Amino acid sequence: MRRDKLSVLVSVLILPTASAQWTETSKLLPADVREADEFGASLSLEGALLVIGAPHDNTSPGDNTGTVRVFERLGGAWSQIAILTASDAERHAYLGGSVSMSGGSILAGAEGDAQLGVDAGAAYIFERVDGAWSQVTKLTAPDGAEGDRFGTSVALDGDIAVVGAEADDDLGDESGSAHVFVRSGGVWSYAAKLTAPAGASLDRFGHAVAASGGTIVVSTPWVDHLTGAAYVFENQAGQWTHAATLVPSVHAFGDRFGFDVAIEGDRMAIGAIGARYHHGSESGAAYIFERVGGVWLEAGRVVGSGPGGDSFGVAVALRGPLLVVGAPMTDYLGAASGSAEVFALIDDEWTHAGLLTAHDGAEHDEFGGAVAAGEGVAMVGVRYDDDHGNRSGSAYVFESIELCSADFNGDGRADTRDVVAFLSAWVAQDPSADFDGNGRITTRDVTEFLNAWVLGC
Repeated sequence: MRRDKLSVLVSVLILPTASAQWTETSKLLPADVREADEFGASLSLEGALLVIGAPHDNTSPGDNTGTVRVFERLGGAWSQIAILTASDAERHAYLGGSVSMSGGSILAGAEGDAQLGVDAGAAYIFERVDGAWSQVTKLTAPDGAEGDRFGTSVALDGDIAVVGAEADDDLGDESGSAHVFVRSGGVWSYAAKLTAPAGASLDRFGHAVAASGGTIVVSTPWVDHLTGAAYVFENQAGQWTHAATLVPSVHAFGDRFGFDVAIEGDRMAIGAIGARYHHGSESGAAYIFERVGGVWLEAGRVVGSGPGGDSFGVAVALRGPLLVVGAPMTDYLGAASGSAEVFALIDDEWTHAGLLTAHDGAEHDEFGGAVAAGEGVAMVGVRYDDDHGNRSGSAYVFESIELCSADFNGDGRADTRDVVAFLSAWVAQDPSADFDGNGRITTRDVTEFLNAWVLGC
């Protein structure tokens, strides 16, 4: 078999993106979202539930109190089912600046909470009981102090909650920390404080956090003159122990590796918004690490399609073989209109699967500032969209739609032009005419194609 024919066969059998395209299916923008709310600043998706943060929402008692909104997919459509606020809501708390959902529970950061001092920060856990969402607890750091910004980032995985405090000063001004809480018998208890092994001033350890299956990753994108790093912690005999420090194989000052992190099982994605590579300064990249035999190894790198200066990697999301990366500074629909890109793991390689932009995108929207991934679904937050006023915000839903196999020329219809195109390829013995994917171009391919064509799209 010729190599070109083999490559087509592999694509037909393995490559889901060859027969699917990513399509915008809805835009989420509740009627009561107002100017400066920045709805879409944070996202978390789990099955049919979606959580969206609006940290500058001016709900009672006033400026920048923040809210968390819950959406559920009902009958194929996403509908808002709850607006969550803190029981002790206060101005400038910024609830919803970070959100994470797991097992039907929601963790939301409020880095401006002032219970322990101005901008000391807090985080809240909400659960749905008998169909109603309510706050079950408020988390704060035992040693919380003014300016720590506890709640900068949050991660929830089952009975483990992680809260970043990137401005904590334990190891120097804004050296940062992360705090671990564990749920037992329905009660959340403080478990550990994590800091970088060699933390120093302005590292901002805790800028991003993620957790999965007893493993926690905490990033510090400003360490080592903005080169960045990510630190892995594991629970060993009840103690959270530093297990690895991750940096990419090729890195440089200003990469800001670790601007966002995501982990699922033995796979991790880490954004580096300043990485240069082939697109120049600030083009960005996202790195994939995998745990093999207990050791985390660099397993791939993806870069954006834009010309440079895109901040690709500002947000990353993993779900199985799917990776979504935000690039809010791309200019496809105007300066800083933004985009996101989808990658699929195919035959051990991360392959570009789709470029996402808004149908109504405009300059300075910064589409892609937040992303989330599900099975065949990608969510994108746009905190600076201005449909309901300047910086009111929005979120978009994209789904992987299977392409019609009879649409041979890819114009979205199955008509006589597809028959002509297929037969031309078949006569020329072009590999694309191997319709049944068996590695041979025979009359069976004609029969299979015509059967599909009769069924239509």
